[in-house]
Amino acid sequence: MFVVAMKTTRTRLTVWGMALMALVAILLASVRSQPTVVATLAGGDTGRVALLRQMGYEPSARWSEVQEVALPAQLDPEWTAYQELQKACGYDLVPYLGERVKCYTYPVGQGGQAHLYEYEGKVIAGDIVVGDQQTGLIPKKQGEANGATG
Repeated sequence: MFVVAMKTTRTRLTVWGMALMALVAILLASVRSQPTVVATLAGGDTGRVALLRQMGYEPSARWSEVQEVALPAQLDPEWTAYQELQKACGYDLVPYLGERVKCYTYPVGQGGQAHLYEYEGKVIAGDIVVGDQQTGLIPKKQGEANGATG
């Protein structure tokens, strides 16, 4: 067994204490700056299709369109309405404002489309559009036809 004895002064203890507090503050600041939103891990086409199927939709096995979308730095009225739709489904776009995301469009049902917004391999938002009706990315009720309303 080894015993280490150190002689120290109050000044050294104060300096080490302040250094430790500064390190903790830096670590906390870096953790807070990262998005804390729960996003759904997509894992490519297979994962996105599986996500839609898990919610009760029958998408094509491959997306029909993919676009790169630059989210605004601040929510304008159009994006505020979309943010409210997303929040109702458990998603939040705010941590991703100012980022470039990909929007994958999958045909679902008869004339319906699913839009999945992905950032760094995670679905961060989505919606289902049938005709002129848009709903959030929520599981379908049992017996509901493909698409938002049928």
